[in-house]
Amino acid sequence: DKKELIEALSYEEYRIRQAEDNATTRERVKFGIIAALAAISLVLFWPLISHVFEVAHVNFVVYTDRKKVECARCIELKSLQGMLGVFLMFVLDFLGLWLTTSVILSWVMTSKYFFPIPSLPIRPAAMMGGQVASGPLSKYGLNVGPMVITWALRFFNGQLESWTGKVLLRADKRAKKDARAWESKEERAARKAAKRERKAAREAAKQKAEEERRQSAPPPPSAHQQDQSQTAPDPFKEPPSRDEAREAAAAAAESRWNESHGVDFKTTLETTQSAMDELD
Repeated sequence: DKKELIEALSYEEYRIRQAEDNATTRERVKFGIIAALAAISLVLFWPLISHVFEVAHVNFVVYTDRKKVECARCIELKSLQGMLGVFLMFVLDFLGLWLTTSVILSWVMTSKYFFPIPSLPIRPAAMMGGQVASGPLSKYGLNVGPMVITWALRFFNGQLESWTGKVLLRADKRAKKDARAWESKEERAARKAAKRERKAAREAAKQKAEEERRQSAPPPPSAHQQDQSQTAPDPFKEPPSRDEAREAAAAAAESRWNESHGVDFKTTLETTQSAMDELD
């Protein structure tokens, strides 16, 4: 009847509302757990995050300043090839950043906006042969596609940077040649004289610095100091024995006697001994 139909509809509505409330509760609990984990991770890793942000900010500022200087130089020299090289280098740098970001984020998420990386796996199990090559380990490997693309981007970026530098160098030489084409003989002579003066000033500054370095250097040791340094006893050497000390003292006395009399002490001693033998 009508009453039973109303009760059945109300029960179905209650079940639907209860299922929606349970789903909402689960979503809220899940969101609360994720928010708590995110807050804890942010507090724990805040020094690392701040350091990474500072490094990234510095690299971004350096990169933008370098590109500004390169673009300003190309505009100054009116080099369209240089502008093209700078633009292509920017494109390669953007592709490298896109690739790096895609590789890092691919560990935690998937997206259709990631860099299209080819699959070039290297499977160590396939190289071992036997049952290992046909086993379950043969399905695992290392994808070297990102490494190959990164190497290729860096190689082309280096070649492009070298080509752009050569183009700007030729443009600079051409601009200097065009500027000198309108100068007179007096201006050319004045420019060469100023160049010689700058070169002479650099040579004089170099000689002055060399003289100051020589004057500030300590004087060389005298002969007496060298003798003392050579005859100074070694504290780590073992002391000589009594016989060695006597022989060293006798040799020193003999050397002093030879220097004072101008003759050899041993020769004089042998001559005196032979004379005494003849008298006997």
